[in-house]
Amino acid sequence: MFTSELGGITIYQFDPSESYCYYYAHLDAYASSLTEGAVVTSGEVIGFVGSTGNATPDAQNLHFAIFKLGPEHRWWQGLPIDPYLVLR
Repeated sequence: MFTSELGGITIYQFDPSESYCYYYAHLDAYASSLTEGAVVTSGEVIGFVGSTGNATPDAQNLHFAIFKLGPEHRWWQGLPIDPYLVLR
């Protein structure tokens, strides 16, 4: 759970093996049940689409990305993966 100038209200979610990072940005709010380090399950609401950060205020959107992490687990140095190929 993080807030930044560009991404606004964001969530960085890591898979159990910490091999992948799932990034959600421009959220309006976190789900009230979400806490730092929480384990979440498929279908669980973790946040709400918004337009925070550098998103256009009148066009709510979700910036979603997947990164393959290296041994240092630095998401910002991870290899971007096309979410469509994973989620289809």
